[in-house]
Formats: sequence, structure tokens, C-alpha cells
Amino acid sequence: MSLIKSNKRERLADVIGHELRNPLASAVASVSVSMEMTDVGDPRATLLTRAFDELTRISTLLTSYLDFGRSGVMNCEELDLVAIAHRICDRYRGHPAEVKVTVGEVSVRLHGDPVLLERLVENLVENAISTGASQVEMFCERNGFECALHVSDNGPGVPYEMREDLFESPLSDRPGGGLGLALCRDVVESHGGTIVLVPSVRGAVFKVSIPDRAANRNGAEIQP
Repeated sequence: MSLIKSNKRERLADVIGHELRNPLASAVASVSVSMEMTDVGDPRATLLTRAFDELTRISTLLTSYLDFGRSGVMNCEELDLVAIAHRICDRYRGHPAEVKVTVGEVSVRLHGDPVLLERLVENLVENAISTGASQVEMFCERNGFECALHVSDNGPGVPYEMREDLFESPLSDRPGGGLGLALCRDVVESHGGTIVLVPSVRGAVFKVSIPDRAANRNGAEIQP
């Protein structure tokens, strides 16, 4: 089941684009001008650079979401799941919650949309922290043509009664559910993969499995 039926998804994408593009562009321009007016040694320069980089990242993400929402189009290229996981960890340095990559493959490469898949991983980490987890671990592996990412946490877990429709509702007030997980499911399925909640003795464990279609077509795995 898709997150939102095609026509509704297109209308939602149009509304989001109309409401967010102009103010976002204005914010990017304002920060850019402020950067030009700030001396290199000014302690505010680092904060402005960080703000500019984050706004640029949001702008890129918005464009990817809109393209995906309107037509399901993805900009696929070769990427590394392990590198994505490490980038997410870097964003949480200094955060009260500990986010880390546990021992696994040095590199897990596949073909997919780098912006959407990175946001997918970040969404799973955000969901874990929002439910009260103080530790989030990511583990990447490759089995043949299947590339997998495991995201586990030490939070309260997902109540049994919520598991059946965890990825279904486009909007929800429940902790850790709603648009984030529904979007994750849509992005994964668009890559021909699956996302499941894995039984665990503590917290929540999500497994994302995505086949490397390019390697499969070529009849050989892409070596790390």
C-alpha cells in the first residue's frame, strides 16, 4: 500500500512546494548575505556556515521529496549505506542520545537515491530518540544482492497493538509513528525493498532491506 494515493500525493507535493520553497529560498539568501558581512574571525561565522549548510541540505531534500511525491521519480546513483550511517552519527555528536555504527561491513554499496535514503536512515534515528531512547545503533551488512541496515535502540519499544499498522497511517499522534515511518516505507518500497520491525528483547529494531538491482542486472556483486 502506498503512503498516499497518486493524485492526493501530487496535490500534497504541490502544496508543500508552494508553501515552503519561497520562505526557504529567502532564508538561504539571508544567511548567505549575513555570511558575506561577517569577518572570518567572527565567532558567528561558524554558526552561519552551519546554518547555510543545513538550509541547503533541507532545500535539496525538499526537491527530492517533491519529485518523489509528484511522480515517484528518484535520482539513483551508487552510494554507500555505511557512509550514510556515519554521516548521521556526525550530526548527533554532542547530542544527549548516543548514536553510533556498530561493527559491520566496511562498505555496503548499492544503487539508490542518496538524498531519500539518507533521510530514511535519519528518520529512523529520530523516531528512536523521540520515543525516549538514549542509545541508537546502526549495523550494515550485505548478503548477495541484498543490502541491509539494522537500526536498534534501548527505548520502550513499540506496543503490540500498534505494530500491525505501524507503517500505514500517513498522519499519527503516536510516538515514533506517523508520517516518518510511512514515508520510510514508501521510499524503501520504491527501491524494491522492505522495512520491518524485528522482534527484540528490548527497545525497537528496524531492518531495511534493499536489493542492489544494478549488481543483479550485471550478474555480479559490486565489490567494496
